[in-house]
Amino acid sequence: MIEFKRGESFTFDLQITDESDEPMVLTGYELSSQLRDQYNQLITDLELTEIDSTTVALEFLEEDVYGDTNDWPLGPCFMDIDINDNGRVVSTDTILVSIVKDYTRPSGD
Repeated sequence: MIEFKRGESFTFDLQITDESDEPMVLTGYELSSQLRDQYNQLITDLELTEIDSTTVALEFLEEDVYGDTNDWPLGPCFMDIDINDNGRVVSTDTILVSIVKDYTRPSGD
């Protein structure tokens, strides 16, 4: 589970492992991911950037559905990563993202 405070930058690094818990080499695969709320409503498409052959960075694209993370719904949300190898698609395990209130906010919020 990932705890994320609404209003902050949604970005983190992730290493994907294979069935034997070894880091999976991701070079050459097409990767995609979405974050959805508990009602399966799309919050955002995530941009995945390869850091090295076994690690990707996931980032929220601010021009997406919600504009910025200040408007994201509180509560449980879910994501996975699709790994596309020339039409053969497999998904990672589902990742729970708990979106919680951030108590330190700009004046007026």
